[in-house]
Amino acid sequence: FTIFRFADPDLPGVVYTEQLTSASYLDRQADVSRYAAAWDQLSGSSSPARESAGIIKAAVQALDRSAGRAQ
Repeated sequence: FTIFRFADPDLPGVVYTEQLTSASYLDRQADVSRYAAAWDQLSGSSSPARESAGIIKAAVQALDRSAGRAQ
């Protein structure tokens, strides 16, 4: 999801979500607040950027090995 915030304080935030076959724009303040809280929780519990690349690389390698065994 993406949260759009605007410099003009009179413009409310908007959340954009994208799925496989559709997309949604959520502009109710309650929805925007829930997504902002989810973002805060995700970013607060994620690994630092320098570590993330290694974690992702290891996961891709593990998936590649797993796919190689299944063939």
